[in-house]
Amino acid sequence: MLGVKMELKKYISNEGNLLKKLSQKYDVTTDVLDHILVDNFKFQVRLPLIGAFSSGKSSLVNSLLKDRIFPVEVNPETCLPAEVHYGSEENLSLCELSGESRPITRPQIKAQDYGLAEDGNVTRWLDVALPNPILAQCPELVLVDMPGWESGIAQHSHAIDNYVHRSGAYCLVVSVDDGNLRESLKRVLAELKLFNKPIMVVLTKCDKRPEEDTEAVARQIVAEVESVIRSAPLAVVKVSRKKNIEAFISAVQQVNQLSSDIHHQAIIKPLKAYISQLESTLRVLLNDDNIEVEQIAVEQQQRQHELEVLRVQLNEAGELLDSIVPTTVDRVLELFSNRLTAQVDSLARAAIHQGDIEGIIGSTQRLAFTEGLELEFKPRIRQQIQSISPINAEEPQGFSVEMNFKSSGENSITKDILSDVLPMLIGVLTRTPILIPLAPLITRLIKGVFANKEKEFQARQHLEDAKQYVLSSLIPDICARSRNTVEEALLKSVAEIKQQLMSDTELRGEQHLEALRKLAVNLEQSQQQQRQLKDEYLADLDTLLTFTAGLEVK
Repeated sequence: MLGVKMELKKYISNEGNLLKKLSQKYDVTTDVLDHILVDNFKFQVRLPLIGAFSSGKSSLVNSLLKDRIFPVEVNPETCLPAEVHYGSEENLSLCELSGESRPITRPQIKAQDYGLAEDGNVTRWLDVALPNPILAQCPELVLVDMPGWESGIAQHSHAIDNYVHRSGAYCLVVSVDDGNLRESLKRVLAELKLFNKPIMVVLTKCDKRPEEDTEAVARQIVAEVESVIRSAPLAVVKVSRKKNIEAFISAVQQVNQLSSDIHHQAIIKPLKAYISQLESTLRVLLNDDNIEVEQIAVEQQQRQHELEVLRVQLNEAGELLDSIVPTTVDRVLELFSNRLTAQVDSLARAAIHQGDIEGIIGSTQRLAFTEGLELEFKPRIRQQIQSISPINAEEPQGFSVEMNFKSSGENSITKDILSDVLPMLIGVLTRTPILIPLAPLITRLIKGVFANKEKEFQARQHLEDAKQYVLSSLIPDICARSRNTVEEALLKSVAEIKQQLMSDTELRGEQHLEALRKLAVNLEQSQQQQRQLKDEYLADLDTLLTFTAGLEVK
């Protein structure tokens, strides 16, 4: 089941060098194109398997592979995510976020012993490429066997921050022995809901219970999932060690079909935006409006003026983007306070019994931040960016109407720039889940609060007393301490957005002006040379349009 997207991926890889040669020929920077081609070559879609320890995730993967490569009795302290995918040859590696990797062996995976000291500041995972016939049916899909978790915020953060926008769906693995959905998993589902991620539910160890009990547990789990994500799961599968693994394989293949939308957003959209830049350069050089040499100087002057006015407009828009931050911070803290208040019983009991306070507060802060980001910050940023519209700039001094060329409308450099830059920028904004890594900040924040309040918590042995303390002291304190963390994250995001908007605008403006300069040189040549150049430009434009058409039919 290669699917249409594998063909498109191969098409871009095979024809990408042709596009690069055209870009170099016409002095269009290839930095963005290089990045797109690398992303296309490496493109895969993840399916993270999330669940509690001993829920059966590793056994599920082993059963699918018909290969007991992963240990089923794991040490939570040394367990790492394992990314499992098809490879023409078996290749096992220990990878780090820095890009470093080292080969490992099957015995090392079994023993969870990789010869490295534990380092909580280093993100590591296993990359497991196998020439497996089941995986070969979905070569662009990566199963991610995530470490299980019971409490805390670290695994929650890792499961979302590192995978949410590279995943087609999430697979929630629950043991039939659990009977219901754990609170830690409900919290991660609540955050995934904001990203509209489909959820597959797999109920494991079904051979340990009578069928009627298994059905009752399945109904309970599905009902709890639906109450959080407000929709039906993508699939519900009940498996045991020896039965119904085919249903899980079928569900995995269903997720593989979702790769098309992800590839379109991650690769096709930015590639088309890049192609439009190159096409714009070619159309200037083709000179379909038959502009004379004398007119080009005036057009350059007009385009330069439009670019200067656009810079002013973008600076003004940047100030408006800055103004979005304070209201978003207030909204996030309001959501945070309200969600913590709604969990006052859980927090009070956790305080008395030394429960998962870090997990409750950490996941609640993440959820409030993500809600503020998705429902307040991003829509307002997107609206502000989209409000930057092509302008009919006043004519600069020295502009002569006798030159009789179109100074606005379809030939406007402003329209050309915005039509390319803004969709790409909005696309980047849409794909950004958490704009800075919040997990370390949250952990330090919570530890800072509880370092001062541990004795006070221990002194509160009665539920009502603890609840009053949570409401009157803990929640106001944690919200107040969160303000700087949230504000810094949003300010950094706005600064990055403004910087990218300005740099992309300058680059596109310079490319447009360079094309006019090149056209002026061409017009000084003989008629025969001009015809030869025009034929060459037409041939290159046809090549470009043919490539673009191929993106639609593959």
